[in-house]
Amino acid sequence: MSVTGCGTVAALCLVCLGSAEYDPAWADGAAGPPPEVRHRRFQAPIASDIAREVHARVNAERRRRGLVPLRWDDAVAAVAAAHSRDMARRDYFAHVDSDGRTASDRLADLVAGCRGWGTAENIWMARDSTGRHRGVPEAAVSGWMASRGHRNNILGPRYDTAGVGVAVAGERVYLTQNFWWCERP
Repeated sequence: MSVTGCGTVAALCLVCLGSAEYDPAWADGAAGPPPEVRHRRFQAPIASDIAREVHARVNAERRRRGLVPLRWDDAVAAVAAAHSRDMARRDYFAHVDSDGRTASDRLADLVAGCRGWGTAENIWMARDSTGRHRGVPEAAVSGWMASRGHRNNILGPRYDTAGVGVAVAGERVYLTQNFWWCERP
């Protein structure tokens, strides 16, 4: 595995996993899905497993430092998953989505009833030509912990809730983790 790019201020990372060109998921022996399928293949069960493992690994990092684990929130995870799918479908990798919205904009619908609230976002993109995606959660969390911006989001003491969304499109795996806190009146 090699890290091909990592920005600490923007809190995003890009990595490549594996080196083989053949994706065993494609029985015809092609080097990946045909173009008409490439952006529609998101493998929901694999994505869900990756998301839950990322969340567990992030909570393990928080516990090691005496912080309260983050509560999983399905609504926050749905927002994160939508962003991951958008990045995969439209072939980009950024915190600002294809409609010009940030994580705070995308999570704004959840703030009803909050006197104060805050968000943070980590994103990760891996290229895994093995098609197994086994090392993605560990690589993502390890990479985030090695980056000040990511680590600050993961270890932010005010955050109490998170959700992870994953899109798998051929060899590419997109992860979005949104962190959230809401002060109720």
